[in-house]
Amino acid sequence: MEAEDLRRRYEAGQRDFARTDLSEVVFIQGDLTDCNLHGSDLTRANLSGTQLDNANLTVATLTEARLIQAKLRGACLRGACLTGADLSWADLHRGDLQGADLERANLSQATLVGANFSRANLQGANLRNTNLAGADLRQTILGRAVLRGSILSEAVFHRALMTAATLSSAQMADAILTRATLTRAILTRADLRGVSPSQNALRTVTWDQPRAILVGAYLEGADLSGANLSQADLSGADLSGADLSGANLSQADLSGADLSGANLSQADLRRAIMASTDLSGARMPDGSIRT
Repeated sequence: MEAEDLRRRYEAGQRDFARTDLSEVVFIQGDLTDCNLHGSDLTRANLSGTQLDNANLTVATLTEARLIQAKLRGACLRGACLTGADLSWADLHRGDLQGADLERANLSQATLVGANFSRANLQGANLRNTNLAGADLRQTILGRAVLRGSILSEAVFHRALMTAATLSSAQMADAILTRATLTRAILTRADLRGVSPSQNALRTVTWDQPRAILVGAYLEGADLSGANLSQADLSGADLSGADLSGANLSQADLSGADLSGANLSQADLRRAIMASTDLSGARMPDGSIRT
């Protein structure tokens, strides 16, 4: 179907375009609000700036489609194929993308507040500076995804696969990371205030630069051996029972932190701020046990 035919039919009141071939259609800044595009082929279509609020795009094919600044608030894209699609600056507020394939998709600067990405594939996706506050990312594949500078506060990453994901400078206050896999993830300068990871979620996380913000972070029993946490803000953090052996904590702020039972053997604590730090039962850098 050509763009003009699509526009004419929509203006005449038609809303059902299910299983329609719209591949490579150019429909910029149009209006397809409330449309049924279930199973439609929109491969390499250009829908930039188009209104698609509450549209049904379930299992639609949008491979390499351009949806720059498109409005998809409340849209349903369950099981849709969006591999390589450009959704930069798009508004997907409370969109339903469960099980969607967004591998290598560009979602930079997009609004994804409260969106549901559970079991979606975001492998290698560009999510720089996106707003994912309160989003559902349970069991989502985020391997090698870039979330630099994104807002992830109160987002749910339960069982998410985030291997080698870049989360530097991300705002992750009160995010839920229970049973998430963060192997080789980069959390440079990430803000994890009040974050709730699983006991082993931060195992082998890459801390390649200092100054991470981990105020009040829940890191009980975490494996942070050898981590570079120099100048990190860990004030009020729960590091009880954590393995910090060989970690670089020089100039870190550990004031009010709970390090009871932690392993600090061979850790670098030079110039660390430790006002009101709980070190009861902790193994200190010299091997002694603090009573």
